[in-house]
Amino acid sequence: MTETDSKNKLVYPGTFLCYSEEFAPAENAFEDSDGKVYATAVGAEKESREKRSVGVAAPTKRLIKEHDLAYARVEDLYEKVALLSMQPASKRVASFNNFAYLRISEIKRGYAESFRDYLAIGDFIKARVVEVTPLGIYFSIAAPDLGVIKAFCSNCRNELKKHPKNSMLYCENCGSEESRKLALKLAPRAPGAPEERETREYREPRERREPRGDRGRW
Repeated sequence: MTETDSKNKLVYPGTFLCYSEEFAPAENAFEDSDGKVYATAVGAEKESREKRSVGVAAPTKRLIKEHDLAYARVEDLYEKVALLSMQPASKRVASFNNFAYLRISEIKRGYAESFRDYLAIGDFIKARVVEVTPLGIYFSIAAPDLGVIKAFCSNCRNELKKHPKNSMLYCENCGSEESRKLALKLAPRAPGAPEERETREYREPRERREPRGDRGRW
């Protein structure tokens, strides 16, 4: 038997590991007054049967936070919010929940009445975290480089392709045409047009000042 019998199960702060009568708490673990051992960090659960201890190996990962990127699948659509299953884009980031939400107000810059022209169930999207709360993680796809990266036909579930003549997506199998809010790299553009870049915060131009000295000089 090896000294360390590693489960390699990803755990989070507050994850129940065992009772202290089974294993004593080691690194990144603690025992409460009821004899229950909990994790105190994000990482892989590690058990040492020889030492009768359990802990968490947490060298690199951190919890997901605002501005992090993630990839997600649209699981369901409601009137004002979409339910997503997600995974952080970076391997160094962990999430306390595999599900997240996308409000309809975070689809685009401007008013969107419904999800119909922007998303469909089963689509894969690239999104950015805008809020992390105890109740859930909230995403945005409003920036030009965020949005749908793979879409499927609502009729036959065949993967949709970019239409060569307009901004729609079309199905090679049944001929259906659909609209999506595409991520920048998939968005079609006119031949020769410069590639659109992510919108940055607008800043007012500085006020021009008259040069000092004799204004009549050339």
